[in-house]
Amino acid sequence: MNQDDHIKGLGLLVSYFHALEFTLRAVLKNDEKKALDKTNYSALKAGETVPEDPMSNYDSMGNLILKYNKIAPKELRIEDKLVAIRDAIAHGRIFSDSPNLPMRLFKFEKPKNGVATVIFAATLDRKWFSEISGHLYREIQKVMKTNEQYD
Repeated sequence: MNQDDHIKGLGLLVSYFHALEFTLRAVLKNDEKKALDKTNYSALKAGETVPEDPMSNYDSMGNLILKYNKIAPKELRIEDKLVAIRDAIAHGRIFSDSPNLPMRLFKFEKPKNGVATVIFAATLDRKWFSEISGHLYREIQKVMKTNEQYD
């Protein structure tokens, strides 16, 4: 694995997590029947206002998945274990004990009594990036399929 593989793998995961969050928000907005709001998101500028709804609220990825799974058909529900991976990428520690790849990713629980528990650990190699990106892609497809019912 080289540096380009690492950068592309991590970039793909971040992009897929953004896509998953957006599609979850779109389904939830459509489900709330607030789709009558015709906000042109591609034309928004800093300082403009929009109604609070699933697209603009501050729901976490975990809350979005929970809400989505309540309304999605059983076969199209998605796994909430994705939240741990997303949170590790966003808030974890990444390192290598040598100048070589692959790197390791860790996330720690908030320390208690001077001790921090590892709650996520992974080696960021080609296999891991491939498995996680493939899984994320399939979950995004489920959410998009659910959104088709609102067309």
